[in-house]
Amino acid sequence: MGPELDTRARRALQPLWNALDDVADACSGGVVLAISGGPDSRALLEAFARWRNRPERVVVVAVDHGVRAAARAEAAAVVVRAGALGLEGRVATLTGVAPDEAALRTARHRALAEAAAAADVGAVVYAHHRGDVAEGVLLHLAGQGGGRGGMAPRPIAVIDGVARVRPFLDLEKATLGLALAGLGIDDAVIDEDDVAGRNARARLRARMLEALGDARPGVEAALARHARLLREDDDVLEGLVPADDAVDADLPPAILRRWLRRRIAALGDDPRTSPAAIDTVLRLAATGGTGAVDVRGGTVWIRRTAIGRRLAVEPARGQSPQTV
Repeated sequence: MGPELDTRARRALQPLWNALDDVADACSGGVVLAISGGPDSRALLEAFARWRNRPERVVVVAVDHGVRAAARAEAAAVVVRAGALGLEGRVATLTGVAPDEAALRTARHRALAEAAAAADVGAVVYAHHRGDVAEGVLLHLAGQGGGRGGMAPRPIAVIDGVARVRPFLDLEKATLGLALAGLGIDDAVIDEDDVAGRNARARLRARMLEALGDARPGVEAALARHARLLREDDDVLEGLVPADDAVDADLPPAILRRWLRRRIAALGDDPRTSPAAIDTVLRLAATGGTGAVDVRGGTVWIRRTAIGRRLAVEPARGQSPQTV
């Protein structure tokens, strides 16, 4: 696993190794490491390469989003570094993706899942840390995506048969930086878009999270805890959502909202694009009304029946709903 490390380097890497030990079972069958070349993912690469429980099959994948001119060279540099550490490296190049954060994120996850399938492994490991969770909560509250607070990433989440493993969610960004410093590495790529504030996360980090941190030390940890509590609540509520095609319109709004999200997703739409329509349906349900609300790909109905008001989602004519 590489040359012997000195005491300083081992101490710096130990928190990362401890976090990796917690997800060792999810990694045991082999993994794809999602490495951008930035300092956080570089810390993941360096720690994983030296991890005593590292699985036999490890493929390092750098995704070239094609957004920045330097991205191709950065991805190539990741592959070179992976080879120096004794790991296989590949570049996944995205083409034809809209240059907005949500579309690029979705395409990146898809590319990494495809890389995992090609490598015959069932897990993709990301370097997301506690600061990313806090930023996600604020992005959601600001109406800029990021996942609602209760959907903050878990350390392990299986999506479409691929485990997304995020071992560092309880670690601060500074801890990852200290790991690199302990190895004498100070050449991690700096994302110029982040520095210039050209993406939503960079702007939020500079204008909100850092300002909140100055006013209240520990705000990052508080936001991450808030996300965890919402995730726990959401897990319970998701288990109460009926699987029926039509439901009682007098169910609690928290249940109806989740049921609507599932049904809208079954139409092939991202429910995050329909918050106004969902809110309109819930107001109609709360006031005892009936009627129809259009969503992309179909219509939501509240009708009076012999057993009371029922809520249903119908696909547009000629379109069949997908399996929920």
